[in-house]
Amino acid sequence: EPAVSPALHAPERTVVTTGLTKNLALGGWRTGVARLPDSELGRALHTRLVAVASQIWSSPPAPVQTAAAWAFGEPPEVTERVAASRRLHEKVVRAVAARFTAVGAELAPVAATCYLYPDFEPLREHLAEAHGVHGGDGLAALLSERYGVGVLPATAFGEPGRPLRIRAATSHFYGETDERRTAALEAADPLALPWIRGSVDRVGEVLADLTGAPVPALAPHL
Repeated sequence: EPAVSPALHAPERTVVTTGLTKNLALGGWRTGVARLPDSELGRALHTRLVAVASQIWSSPPAPVQTAAAWAFGEPPEVTERVAASRRLHEKVVRAVAARFTAVGAELAPVAATCYLYPDFEPLREHLAEAHGVHGGDGLAALLSERYGVGVLPATAFGEPGRPLRIRAATSHFYGETDERRTAALEAADPLALPWIRGSVDRVGEVLADLTGAPVPALAPHL
């Protein structure tokens, strides 16, 4: 279901923040905006925010400001690109998620994102006995050193203890050149592209070797 902003339910006390980097994946175009409520609280926050901001941040470069003003107007070129990116993320991330759950990891349903947060808690005993892994840090190190697979442990995001959760991303599966990334974005079935299919298959092979489970098959139409 579509995400619903709290600003729709409590507009008088909700501040909405965004930026080009997170909103549109424009790394390096460092600018952000805050939409304050049109209320007494919002006006008080505005005064304080401007006072603090003037001592911390400088103005973004003029080209960045121009790009931000255009992009935040949501022209068709931007909305169509976002929709195509969402479709690509959804198809590929679901295929990779299926590989994790097939070997016994727990994973909440994912959609329209390139990030996954699988939990290997059901496999804790096996990972400890077979690999000497007792937490996400050790699991991330093992995946990197033995298989060349880069992930981040849950502790990198502030989780306490020794959770067997990691964060993985699929964005690098889309291609190493502009031509391949464009082809992935425009493909009706990106999983049919050999470089994406190969990356997803590699995930399945690594997870099978890690857990001792059979290599999971990739469904033709995820």
